Formats: sequence, C-alpha cells, structure tokens
Amino acid sequence: MSNNSNKALLNYWNKVRAGRQAPTRVEISPADISKILPDTFILEVGNQQHLKYRLAGSRICDYFGREFRGVNFYDGWPITEQQILQKYISKVINQGAVLSVQCKASSEREHCGKFNIIFMPLTHSGTEIDRILGAVSPETDWAWLGAAPLNFDEVLEVNITLERGTSLNLSDSHELKDEIMPFIPHKRLVKGKNTQFRVFEGGKL
Repeated sequence: MSNNSNKALLNYWNKVRAGRQAPTRVEISPADISKILPDTFILEVGNQQHLKYRLAGSRICDYFGREFRGVNFYDGWPITEQQILQKYISKVINQGAVLSVQCKASSEREHCGKFNIIFMPLTHSGTEIDRILGAVSPETDWAWLGAAPLNFDEVLEVNITLERGTSLNLSDSHELKDEIMPFIPHKRLVKGKNTQFRVFEGGKL
C-alpha cells in the first residue's frame, strides 16, 4: 500500500504544531517535506462550498492531468460526493479535526484505483483555521498512473478524529486509519449506499 506520503505529512504536522490545535502556514517549510512535496496540497478556506488550491504537488497534477492552483477543490468531484466531503471537511475547519478519506478515481481509458487523502488544519492569519494541509496517495503505484487523466468518482470511506491531544506516532506496518484507531475509545460506524464512515469521538491526536 502506497500511503507513506500521508503518514509522513501527518507526522510532520504533529511535530510542527507542538501540541496546539494547528500549526501556522509559515511554519510549514517545503524544504522539510521535499520528498513528499509532489504529493502535498494546501487549500485556502473560502466558504463551505469553496476551498481554493494554493498549492498542488506535481505528482497530484500528473495523476489528474491538470494544474490545480487556484481551482476549487470540490470542482473535481461529483455533486453527491461534494456534499459528503463538505460535511466532514467542515470539522477540520471548525473543530481542528484530522480527516482521512479513501476514494475511487478512474480515467476514460477505464483505469481505476483507490486513493487516500488526508486533511489537516492550518492557520494563516490569526487563530482561525483558514488553510488545510493535505496529501494524496494512491493505494498502489500502478504502472498506468499518469498515462491518462483521472477523475475522482466517489468517496468510499471517511475516518475522522474529532479531538486533539497528544501526537500520533505512525509505524510503517499499519494503514493510516488503523494507526489512529487504537487512540480512540469510541467510534461510530455510519453506512450509506456505497460509503461507510468511521466517526471517532473523544480521541486524541
């Protein structure tokens, strides 16, 4: 499973925030995350329906065959999936949550695969969360990646940690969502037609 960029970025975010709800944008140094920068993005929070890409790594642009800078994050998703994402990304913005999303993307050449996206809060001006730091990782480094532009199709699973506390230390032997779970005493599984959500309450970051 190719989820190393997400894990590495979460570990870095945890280190930089130093126990606070979120680090500031200026504390995120591209030099510190140079190896995973091609998989990294930063979103500017406008309103509930608009998250503008301030930064989109080169590998993300290659996967989806477009330049994302200045584009609304939600524009790349079907309407039904936008509504799901808006609901849970709002918790990153309003509650300082960390959100992990598993989704499916496909191309017109019938290539199809699962991706994992992580969202973490940042502050830029003042104390309000007005930026989001994240990364996109394919579950496998498929040989066809970059051969044809991909489009996001649907959200498959959402993992969200609602409360902040001590840092998470991620090992290489587990998936991201499995690393978060041992720190969470209560979880609620919500199932939809094609999507399942694990909503963790009372946990620690």
